[in-house]
Amino acid sequence: MTYVYPKTGGHGNTLHRYLAEKALGRELKGSEQVHHIDLDPANTNNNLVICPDQKYHFLLHTRTEALLASGNPDYRKCYLCKVWCNPATMSQVKRKGAYAGKGDYFYHKACATANYYKNREVILDNRQARREGDWRRN
Repeated sequence: MTYVYPKTGGHGNTLHRYLAEKALGRELKGSEQVHHIDLDPANTNNNLVICPDQKYHFLLHTRTEALLASGNPDYRKCYLCKVWCNPATMSQVKRKGAYAGKGDYFYHKACATANYYKNREVILDNRQARREGDWRRN
């Protein structure tokens, strides 16, 4: 349930943003976001962290998810096998362009190799189609 509170300028404001602004004594900046520590948006009692931007907010969610799933907030999930591991033992892909703020993703090299051989025929067909200029072939 989302409650909307009046805000100057005629725009509405959600309860957690209203409480954060009240605690700060000022309006939140455009990039600032409010994070619920216990991940429950309905619980606003001493449960809010003000994040400077979406990237930091996403990092808090990633670390919380890792802590709950593996017991270690530094672990990351392999996007192929879905197992949580130390990122030092995994390969990392840095997102670029429109996805840059959404965080990097990780994978085990063994998972990538297995995935390649599982999909090898399709991959090779697509490469051949590109060489021949036939982009419609799958």
